[in-house]
Amino acid sequence: MLDFVCIGCLTEWDHDPLDGRCPICHEKKVVPRNTKEQKASKKKGHRVKESSIQDRILRYLNNLPQARAYNNHGSAWQGAGRPDIFCCYHGQFIAIEVKRPEEEPTKLQAHELRKLAGAGAITLLAKSLDDVKELVQELESRAWD
Repeated sequence: MLDFVCIGCLTEWDHDPLDGRCPICHEKKVVPRNTKEQKASKKKGHRVKESSIQDRILRYLNNLPQARAYNNHGSAWQGAGRPDIFCCYHGQFIAIEVKRPEEEPTKLQAHELRKLAGAGAITLLAKSLDDVKELVQELESRAWD
């Protein structure tokens, strides 16, 4: 089991990084697992905001070498259903739709992801930072094949 977690970007370790500073988001927010800060976020009735999941994903991606990710803010000037995050990672275009764990994408959002995948993009429905970390690990393993 991983014993330490950054409460900023939710990266986990089996040891305490130097001075409690997270090597991913560079903030001094690494704490032992199950501290008061973590328990407070798991109170009954507490629901994770989609925007906080997006922020964690963006911080994680933008701290990876050879990656740049942007939050796609919806507006009246663009079509509806576009993914929340666009990322270029090692030259690959990634479109990420972020949803809270209990939610599903709308039909239009799912349609947009299918259209992007059909054009060659890597698409992901992410309900947590872990979903994105799994994708990055998969892409890293493919890079050496």
